[in-house]
Amino acid sequence: MVYLFNLFKKEKIEKEIEKDCNCDKDFIDPYSYCIVNPYFKSSENFSKLFSDFENRISSLQRYFETNQIHIENYLKFSKEELNIKKKEIKNQKELAAYGRCYFSDEEYFYEMHYLSVILMIFSLFETLLSDVSVDIAKSENKWVEDHMDKSLPYIKRYLNFLEKECNIKIPISEDEGRKLDIIRKIRNNYLHSLEKDIPEEIQEELKKLMDLEDNKIKVNADFILMAFQIIGGIAQRLENSYWGYKKNKYKIK
Repeated sequence: MVYLFNLFKKEKIEKEIEKDCNCDKDFIDPYSYCIVNPYFKSSENFSKLFSDFENRISSLQRYFETNQIHIENYLKFSKEELNIKKKEIKNQKELAAYGRCYFSDEEYFYEMHYLSVILMIFSLFETLLSDVSVDIAKSENKWVEDHMDKSLPYIKRYLNFLEKECNIKIPISEDEGRKLDIIRKIRNNYLHSLEKDIPEEIQEELKKLMDLEDNKIKVNADFILMAFQIIGGIAQRLENSYWGYKKNKYKIK
């Protein structure tokens, strides 16, 4: 544990950066970055459900982008260090050990990074839908579990409950619905198989939806940002529908 702690001491990090890493230009200023939220902004009508969601998805976005920068710089520095060690180290076994470390990180760092964000953003959205459904169900004197089709994915269950049982329509375009479903399938595949490649059976469909070229699609930074945009946009409309219901239910102006 002491060794791991020492790896992250500020003094050591600063010395490593001085070697040849141009990280300053990629540094995110916390103040200016925290006051801008591109994906979801809760309304002035305060609800802890949506306020918490805003805080969490905003932190998740900053977590994603700051770690993206850190990984890029770390792998760049690691590669430079490997090239230096090839000239300095005579012990081939020691050099091979460092080489395995570098190539392992290059192969798996992004996979772990993207997987964690995909899992978190879906958990946040599913939790928001669940909490909103329970809140609305109380107003309708209903139990959510009594009116859910458990054969459907979780997100679809809650959307159907809100629309069919509570007359709350969340505007989701056909294009958004298909993208959301594809992201869900990729999340499930990613969770169970730990592969970076999107399954072949949904490659063509996703290319059409995203207007992409014929290149093989990977789970990458652009894909993660698309997930933020889709989920943030739907959550924004969910909040609008939520307050529309509340104002109509309780005659609030």
